[in-house]
Amino acid sequence: MKIKVEDIRRLSTESSFERGMDYYYQGCVRDLEQFGSSITANVAGTMAEIKSI
Repeated sequence: MKIKVEDIRRLSTESSFERGMDYYYQGCVRDLEQFGSSITANVAGTMAEIKSI
């Protein structure tokens, strides 16, 4: 199943979504996967924080 941007937006706060899109456009998002209603990814950033949406 292909992950839709609308699904990520619906499951996120606006600020988290915008930050995630910034990371995505910078090429920092890897291994995006969906497991049922959960979406996970590895993201290279400046802080080590694990967040499940």
